[in-house]
Amino acid sequence: MKNTLDEIITGNLISFYERIAGMCGYETGLVSGCRYVWNREGSWPSYILGVPGEEDIKGMVEAVERGDLPAFWILPGSAGREMSLLESAGIRAVKRWRGMYLAPAEFVPASPGPGLEVKINDPGSVDAWLEIVNTDLVSGTRLGPEVPGAIASSGDFQWVVAYREGEPLATGLVFSSKGVGGLYMLATRASARGKGVGSAVFSEMTALAIRTGNRAVVLHGTGLGERIYLRTGFRIVNDYAVLWSLGR
Repeated sequence: MKNTLDEIITGNLISFYERIAGMCGYETGLVSGCRYVWNREGSWPSYILGVPGEEDIKGMVEAVERGDLPAFWILPGSAGREMSLLESAGIRAVKRWRGMYLAPAEFVPASPGPGLEVKINDPGSVDAWLEIVNTDLVSGTRLGPEVPGAIASSGDFQWVVAYREGEPLATGLVFSSKGVGGLYMLATRASARGKGVGSAVFSEMTALAIRTGNRAVVLHGTGLGERIYLRTGFRIVNDYAVLWSLGR
């Protein structure tokens, strides 16, 4: 069963990036059994996704150094040998993600945040979604202005923005593919953290993924929100390393 959950979680992650890339006109490709997505005109997304053959690593590292492949790599934590080879070649792990899974019957809703107005798929809030993500989630990278228009035009994506007294405080994105709802881009303003706002938005995102009819909900989260995820009913299945070619 664990292998099946691995495939479900990783499959949604790959589909998410490839769908974004396809809608926004970013480059995609396949090299040595790995997929990649690459916004050459911006900074996100720029990832190699997958586990290469050991015999291919040297050539792929050289391609990264030449600027012929993206400088970031998402690698399953189970690929210990390949990770060691990449790190010895200068492509180092810079963060870790937990792959987590929830069956709809396991969902434990959070209490609504006090005074919050939560808008779902509101055309007037998609720019607020982008602004919060770029300001309070990503660091050193930025999503391009083409992204909100793309997600708003696709039925695969649903965005959530929470407001208090008209001020957008937190946001998230639900991506549905093949009966699996993936939770992405959960971000909360620094001024609103620790006040239940992010927890309320995350609970609404999970409920939205279930209402959409997905048979499972998955996420790829950092340790910062792990307590919230576990409290909501998610269980840890696997982990991922995000590697970066230092200096690129």
